[in-house]
Amino acid sequence: MNLSKIGVRYAKALLELASDKNKLDVIYQDLKNVEQVMDDKSISLYEVLNNPILKPSFKAHLIEEIFKTNVDELTLKFLLLVIKKGRESFFDAIFRNFYKQYNELNKIREINIITAIEPDKNIVEKIKALAHKIVPEDYKIKINTEQYKEIIGGFVLEVEDFEFDATVKNKLQTIKNELLNTSYKIKL
Repeated sequence: MNLSKIGVRYAKALLELASDKNKLDVIYQDLKNVEQVMDDKSISLYEVLNNPILKPSFKAHLIEEIFKTNVDELTLKFLLLVIKKGRESFFDAIFRNFYKQYNELNKIREINIITAIEPDKNIVEKIKALAHKIVPEDYKIKINTEQYKEIIGGFVLEVEDFEFDATVKNKLQTIKNELLNTSYKIKL
């Protein structure tokens, strides 16, 4: 099977099952919480799950112990099924595709704003208003903000597959590349 299709198929199956059981919003929030735990750098759950030496039964037991009281039964069964099928390395792709399909079903467009500091509320609202020019009118806009001190200043704006990078870090990198790629002749 094409590896890029695995995440799409598992996400679609979960979306359809959650929709049939009227648990779509619950499962969406569960996956957000599971992803947050898996992304936690101190736990490194992704690394544990992707370790080929560990038996699937151990991985399943670990997931069950961590999430049995924190997620819906359907979410837990799905996570265990993915491990049973040996697809745990695709959790990231499954989650990403589930969110994308969920948003499309609910007519939601996500916009990511990445800044060095918390963005001003007025700026967020202006960006939301501008986004309506490229996002269909009947869609809701959900704005996610993230902070990374490494970008120094400015912002990165992500709308669907479009990314606009107006960070200080990017500008400095551009200047550095131009200086390194420019040859100068020295006259004596």
